[in-house]
Amino acid sequence: MPSVFIPVAERIGMISEIGIWVIYNACKDLAAVSGSMRVSLNLSAFDFQDENLETAIAWSLMDSGLNPNRLQLEITESVVMNVSSSVKGQIERIRQKGVTIALDDFGTGFSSLTSLLSFPVDCIKIDQSFVRDILNEQKSRVIVQGLISIAKGLGLAVVAEGVENADEAALLQMMGVSHLQGYYFGRPSTIENVVAAKKSSNLSIRRLASK
Repeated sequence: MPSVFIPVAERIGMISEIGIWVIYNACKDLAAVSGSMRVSLNLSAFDFQDENLETAIAWSLMDSGLNPNRLQLEITESVVMNVSSSVKGQIERIRQKGVTIALDDFGTGFSSLTSLLSFPVDCIKIDQSFVRDILNEQKSRVIVQGLISIAKGLGLAVVAEGVENADEAALLQMMGVSHLQGYYFGRPSTIENVVAAKKSSNLSIRRLASK
């Protein structure tokens, strides 16, 4: 599981190499799939310590031929809290290439709202801790609706994480969430299986979970 191998990779100094490998192979795999399917990749604070990150992303897009708007990079609030002006500039340059930037696990950090004021993002991902009890807890519904309203007011896309059943999916869509992600749509799999599932299913599977 990621909770096991990622800390090891960070400790032994291999996380940046793994991150670049993931970016390159995700772009290459997705470029072979026609249509508008997109891939969303997580970037850690360690990734931004690699001075080759921006070059690696540009090379991955160019070598694969993938349209940049099919690539989304997810950044957690912990990264945003500690980001330097140089890293912020790096992210903005990546965004200017057509790559979208998402703020992951939104709502769990104390800097959530200030992040939207100072950081260049295109999308927020509502943390699964709010989605988990949305059918039974009014507080969760109120918070999620508030986050959706804020995002829409700022012109940002909204993704709800951790959707595990049809009732959650239906309620979130009714509330105005534009994208849903979770085990209800599928578990981690190969690109071939995801494409096959998309072709044989009526579900609108538009996101792949990676890294």
